[in-house]
Amino acid sequence: MNTATLPLLNGAATFVVPPFKQQLLKWVGNKQRFAHQIASLLPADMVVYHEPFLGSGAILGTLAPTRAFASDILRPLAEIWMQLADGPDTVKGWYADRRSNLDTDNKTEIYDMVRRNYNLGPNGADLLFLSRA
Repeated sequence: MNTATLPLLNGAATFVVPPFKQQLLKWVGNKQRFAHQIASLLPADMVVYHEPFLGSGAILGTLAPTRAFASDILRPLAEIWMQLADGPDTVKGWYADRRSNLDTDNKTEIYDMVRRNYNLGPNGADLLFLSRA
């Protein structure tokens, strides 16, 4: 397993974190490629992790702390993460419902339909699909 090294910050041990293999959201500026390195710089005795700009959740997902608070100003994005915490099967269903329509020959039309729906009323379910399609 390829893990980040265990650096010392002022003599304090930090996390050893394996690279995260998959991502839920494709997000502009996400830190997926560097999340394990960033997480490895955090002190191992950290009690609570605070993530003010959650975005794709790369660092939070890689770190997987026992206790954390995360937020983002984009309501549909926050909706995805809150629903994932409350009921992952619902999030899977959101994506599966939209993804199942892509098995037809009208992939562009389906994408455009979901995008129009999102633009009329931004929501987590459509954003999830759009970020991955």
